[in-house]
Amino acid sequence: MSYIIIANRTIWTTDAYAAFEDVHIEDWNSLPSRYDDVPGYPHPSEITRYRSIPKYKKFTEAFLEVDKAVFHWSEQSDHRSLHKTWKTTCRNLLQNPYFREHWRVPTLASWYHQDVKESTKGFIHSMFGSDTKIGGKMGRSAVLSKYAFLDIDNWLSKSRDCQREQIPFPKCNWFHKL
Repeated sequence: MSYIIIANRTIWTTDAYAAFEDVHIEDWNSLPSRYDDVPGYPHPSEITRYRSIPKYKKFTEAFLEVDKAVFHWSEQSDHRSLHKTWKTTCRNLLQNPYFREHWRVPTLASWYHQDVKESTKGFIHSMFGSDTKIGGKMGRSAVLSKYAFLDIDNWLSKSRDCQREQIPFPKCNWFHKL
C-alpha cells in the first residue's frame, strides 16, 4: 500500500504519486527558458527552509525549479489559485512523517490531467484509427475507448479529492501503461 489514512487524512507512505517528471508537456514554449527572473515570483520561504536538511535538499532544489514554472504557467493561464494549492501540497509532503530523501516533486494536476487524456486518446487512435466512436453498435476499439475514458474519469474524481486534501494525487494506470 502506498498510503495510509490517519485522523481522516491521507498520508503517502511511498512516492507512488504523480511526479513532475511523469508529465510530457508539449508546449514548453509557454514557460520561460530561464527561471531566474520570473516576474512577480514570490520566494517560497516556507519550503526553502528545509533546504539545509540533507533529507530534503534534493526535493527542495527540484521544487524551486518546478515552482517557478508552475507560478509562471498559473499567472499566464489565469489559474493563480492552482499555484498556491500546489505549493501547499509540496509543503504537506515535506511534513509527511514517511517522507524519504529520494521522493520527487509532485506534478501540477492540470498538466498531468491534460497529458493523461491526450496520451490515452492518441494510444486508442493509433491502435484502432482516428474514427473510433462510442455509441450505437460498438466495435472493439469503441469498447476499449469507452472503458479507458471511464477509468480516466474515475481516476480524475479521485485526484480531485486529493487536490482538496492538498496531497499529491495517484498516478493514472492507463497513462503509465502506455
